[in-house]
Amino acid sequence: MSLLQKMNNSLSGRAFIYTVGNFVLGASNFLASAIFVRMMSTSDYGLASVYITWVALVSQIIGLRIEGTIQNAKLTYGKESLKAYCSSILFLDLVVFLVVLVLSIIFIEPVAFLLNLDQGVWLLAVITAFFLTCSNLRKCYCSAIKNAPGDLLISCILAFAQIGLSVLLILFSVCDNSYFDRVWGYSVPTVAVGVGVCVFFFFKGKRFVAPKQWKFCLSFSIPMIFNGIAYLVINQSDRLMLNSMVGSDAAGIYSFVYNIALPISVITQSLGAAWQPEYYELKAQGDEDALKTHERRYTLNVLIITVILMCVSPEILKLLGTQDYYSGLVILPVVIAGYFFQFLYTWPLNCELYHRNTVGIALATLVAAAFNIALNIFLIPIWGMVGSAVATCAAFVLLFVMHHISARIMVDEYTMTLKWFAPYVIACVCATAALTFLVDVLAARWALSLVLCVLLVVRFKKNRSII
Repeated sequence: MSLLQKMNNSLSGRAFIYTVGNFVLGASNFLASAIFVRMMSTSDYGLASVYITWVALVSQIIGLRIEGTIQNAKLTYGKESLKAYCSSILFLDLVVFLVVLVLSIIFIEPVAFLLNLDQGVWLLAVITAFFLTCSNLRKCYCSAIKNAPGDLLISCILAFAQIGLSVLLILFSVCDNSYFDRVWGYSVPTVAVGVGVCVFFFFKGKRFVAPKQWKFCLSFSIPMIFNGIAYLVINQSDRLMLNSMVGSDAAGIYSFVYNIALPISVITQSLGAAWQPEYYELKAQGDEDALKTHERRYTLNVLIITVILMCVSPEILKLLGTQDYYSGLVILPVVIAGYFFQFLYTWPLNCELYHRNTVGIALATLVAAAFNIALNIFLIPIWGMVGSAVATCAAFVLLFVMHHISARIMVDEYTMTLKWFAPYVIACVCATAALTFLVDVLAARWALSLVLCVLLVVRFKKNRSII
């Protein structure tokens, strides 16, 4: 048995694989951001970010959130039937995609005008969105069967191909426009990998029309479509609204700041990918003591990592960006804090998903999304990027609170309380406020980060795991 296989057989090993692998991906995205901001104008960079946002949003609709049903399908049908299940729901999604594509072609002019997109770019976004869903399905399948290397392989192929092709197209001005070069550089690898995933599941699963499994999938996923759209509205609408209300320059700077804050998202998503199947198994076994141990350790470690990133991120922005992007320094701590509240909401979310409380999930996220839009509309004209960052962070706080309330009401087995979360929330808010004022005081920030790094290492040596 290879070292990688041995690591994949334990929770801490899978967490390490996901974290290291996603850090490599995060580093590549950092470097890509530094390259793109130098190769593209702030306007083209902002427009490309808006395109990628639209792809993610359309993917939530076309994709039917089928990937979100994999963990529950594994519990219902068993691991040995999972490929057949994936084949059947992917075929269902293919039919939906073809219908949406035909409708997009028929109504291309009004849709493109409404969204302020080139007609060809809109059609490419629709096509890319479906194949992005295919890749996400494969990633969730690998996560469900605890195959961390397989999950990361898809991510690495996509990331490096998207970055590499985009750089080549921009470098040689293939489209005579860096915005279109970036769009094609992102979409072509996404489609290619998605085609490969379709071939894999159709040949391995060999199941296409399966009404019983379709019904299971849709009963779970349809409410999750609204949840996915609402979540993207919280996570991405700030860029779209800045682009519309202030301009593509502001959207570009704001998007770059989010890329700088991305490591905390990479870490929490990596740990979450390793933790979710373990959580399902511990819940099925009724091992509440083990769950409580993981809850305390996991949350405190993520808080420490969050504050460390707040401390060092201003220098990362200055290193990777040009002076055109320095105006985004002031919003960095708030953006990073928003990612921490995204992590906190996964505690009630995982419990809701396990108990299939999908309607409650959708309603809670929709309320937070509506709040985010309203607050952005109010704050962007007053504070611009700062207003958008504050609005989005506040929306993630509300998202966490709404899901906590939903889980407390709808799921008897959810026992976590706001009192339990309070110390972590207070610490995050205090750190955000302090480090916003200390953004120009390098020595204090880096001294604090060093102390926290030592604390994190000590905790890891003691527990032998971040989670």
